[in-house]
Amino acid sequence: MNRSARRLLHGAFVVVMLTTLDSQASETTSASTAVTNSLADADPPGFKSRAAIGLEKPAEEPGERWNWHVQSTVILQGDPGFPAKYSGPNSLNPAGELRETVSQDLFVGLRLWRGAEVHADELVWQGFGLSDAHGIEAFPNGEAFKVGTEVPNINLARLFVRQTIGLGGETDKIEDDDLHLTSWQDASRLTLTVGRFSTKDVFDNNAYANDPRTQFMNWALMANEAWDYPSDPLGYTTGLAAEINVPKWALRYGFFQEQRVSGGAALDSHFLKAWGMVTEVEHRYTVHG
Repeated sequence: MNRSARRLLHGAFVVVMLTTLDSQASETTSASTAVTNSLADADPPGFKSRAAIGLEKPAEEPGERWNWHVQSTVILQGDPGFPAKYSGPNSLNPAGELRETVSQDLFVGLRLWRGAEVHADELVWQGFGLSDAHGIEAFPNGEAFKVGTEVPNINLARLFVRQTIGLGGETDKIEDDDLHLTSWQDASRLTLTVGRFSTKDVFDNNAYANDPRTQFMNWALMANEAWDYPSDPLGYTTGLAAEINVPKWALRYGFFQEQRVSGGAALDSHFLKAWGMVTEVEHRYTVHG
């Protein structure tokens, strides 16, 4: 499946070209049941099985065994220059410039056992933000990392295992995407995630402003601007997260590695001395629904 989107960023000095390619392939399991009855085992007249009167759940529907997705995003931004009475090392270049960023991901997901999935994301990225991502508080390119590169860089962005434990209740369908396999899960459930991933994969997951590749590109709109979440310069870290979900509420907790120094590429291996904890409570409701 191909899809492309062009967005014009707020402000006359920015020109943006965004192209996203998303394709997937998946293998879906199938299940079949066979029931054999004989006259000797026939139910007496008027008999209703436990399943018929709703005391037992129907057989679990099949889900995907594996999937893969590919995305490619190119963003071109520039400004014609502007007068500035002061310019420092962290200022936006007043002379004007044109910069681009490129990112490509290969996502692969595999079902391990009941309720368990493993996901990997191989990231290739290249480019720079305007003035090396300095000089603008709410930076206009969410794909511009603090560490730019002229030569494409390959990074294992994600490698994690997610275990979901059903707690009963109604059933929710989890749709296929980059980091999920299609499945049917209890509306009340416990989810454990461990490995390397983005804190934003679990927390502050706004359905409308969470991904600079397909939604708003501004740093202030791809996550809560005031939240300096644990991550390396590319936005990923190592840690664990636990989620308890019920129909109208969710409680989430995470424990993650921090950087050795602010803005540095290396994560601190002293887990008990340098760490970040995140807690989130979510309440879902509808207005006039």
